[in-house]
Amino acid sequence: MDRYLGSKCPYCEKEFQPGDDIVVCPDCGTPYHRSCWQEHGVCVYQDRHGSYEWKPELPFHAADPQNTETAYCPNCGAPVAPDAKFCPSCGTTFGQTSSAGQPSPFGGSYAGQAGVPGTAAFSPDVRVFGDEEPIGDFPAKEYAAFVGKNQRYFLPRFKLFSEGRHNSFNIAAFLFGYLYLFYRKMYGLGAVVLLLTFLLDLPSLAASYADLQQALINAGALSGAVFSIPNDQLLSSLSTVGGILLWCIKAGLLVLADRYYFHFSTAKIRSLKETYPESGMYEAGLLRKGGTSVALVILSIIVIAAASYVPFYMLVSSPLFDLTKFVEFATSYGAA
Repeated sequence: MDRYLGSKCPYCEKEFQPGDDIVVCPDCGTPYHRSCWQEHGVCVYQDRHGSYEWKPELPFHAADPQNTETAYCPNCGAPVAPDAKFCPSCGTTFGQTSSAGQPSPFGGSYAGQAGVPGTAAFSPDVRVFGDEEPIGDFPAKEYAAFVGKNQRYFLPRFKLFSEGRHNSFNIAAFLFGYLYLFYRKMYGLGAVVLLLTFLLDLPSLAASYADLQQALINAGALSGAVFSIPNDQLLSSLSTVGGILLWCIKAGLLVLADRYYFHFSTAKIRSLKETYPESGMYEAGLLRKGGTSVALVILSIIVIAAASYVPFYMLVSSPLFDLTKFVEFATSYGAA
């Protein structure tokens, strides 16, 4: 971010450069290179938290208007031509009234396209948001800081939602369900969708393991049933109903995920404003509470995979299980 240019990372003591990957301490707002933060693990001012708030060492200087060679993108800090219409690095559009060197703690202008995400920044349909342009109760810069990645997709939708208009389709939410919600840090809704998905998919999972158990019994790899399975007709009916309801959940996420994310973001921003009245702490809170989380997505995949494996483990660890016969069965199944 521009406000950190001219300041130094307190860990390596090197001056921040345009394009550096910078993270900030959520307690005092001190900026670090991401690699420095990961290496050190804690803020160097940890013992002063509660009374210390980081301030820029030097004010940011916009590009000299007489300089015809280079300016800097206010969103990512990449060097751009002074007359550039958009940043070739991050795609931020500078528009008619914004310049590529204008400083902003939240990153300057924000471009958004109300159609399919990924449209080039110079498209005539691109919607440019100024720092202070309102989107509902808060300016665009604050939504942009909270959303983080893919601002160009979300900001125009947020604007339309705030005006009571527009329904959009979120393909990622449709395809990935609770994983997408966790990725966007909508943990509450993500947990609800995860639980419903698991419960509705349980009959299909039970049917699959019932078929596997019967196949192992027929092959002699199991001398008896490990699981007591309800009658096949009931299991088939439950699987069908569960599948239909899962598609209903997917359809709901397809249509409503973006609108929910707008209301979720608004509520989080309002809460952060009340919690952190100081601007530095508030900005750090936006970055910490907003953005995306890949770690929870990976953890969810591991947990679901492990849970799905439990019935198989129960089969192979049963005293009724014959490993030799199972190897013969698996070999013949693979050959077929």
